Amino acid sequence: MLIAMGFAPDLAEIAARMAEANGGGVEAALQILDETPHDLLLQQQPLPNANVATTASSIIPASSSSSLKAIFVVNRGLKLSPGKIAAQVAHAALALARRNEASAVGPQQSALYRQWSQEHEKIVVVTTNSHKAETTAVHEMDDLLNKAHALQIPTVEIHDAGRTEVMCGTRTVIGFGPGPAHIIDQVSGDLRLLH
Repeated sequence: MLIAMGFAPDLAEIAARMAEANGGGVEAALQILDETPHDLLLQQQPLPNANVATTASSIIPASSSSSLKAIFVVNRGLKLSPGKIAAQVAHAALALARRNEASAVGPQQSALYRQWSQEHEKIVVVTTNSHKAETTAVHEMDDLLNKAHALQIPTVEIHDAGRTEVMCGTRTVIGFGPGPAHIIDQVSGDLRLLH
């Protein structure tokens, strides 16, 4: 079934064995595939007589078991009003939801999105650390997007229409996720909450 969903046969087999060893089925295997970087799974192939349950718990951090979140990063260099920030983050949240609902993200991310939806859709809004110049904040946002892409986290960018506070095409907010908190934090862990 996992192979039919688009997972590579070797990953599907490893996840299925790990899930079965822990008394789980397809949903547990999907959770393993969703929360564990695939390169780690491939490194942890259990031997035929190995204790698979121990292997599974050793590569899936306890902090990721059900902690999923999406992050929205506000371009602090723009000095946006609170209302404008709220509108731009709302645009980003809707865009990210649409992207994750689309079949284009693949079965793994679709399953992760469904799980996040069932876990009350944790959303965190942070700001770029750069607040003195718009260009510095833009470079910081580029770096964040590159990190998210490297970790295969879905991303969105919001560019303003230019009708109120900023020029048309100005990037105001980026968003990424949802994903396991320990993976998302690799991208945004040093950013401050929006105040």
